[in-house]
Amino acid sequence: MSENTILLSGIFCFALAVVGMVLTVLEFRRMGTSSSAKPEREHLRSTTKRAAFRT
Repeated sequence: MSENTILLSGIFCFALAVVGMVLTVLEFRRMGTSSSAKPEREHLRSTTKRAAFRT
């Protein structure tokens, strides 16, 4: 392999690593904001399911 090919594959791998880190940070931020609202949503879902079975 030539030096140019090695350089380009290294840049590509580095770019994928950076994209992975950014997506991981965004996912953890989204999980952190939804964790406080999740119990309310689960409660609403369970009451909606119960109401559907009663009819």
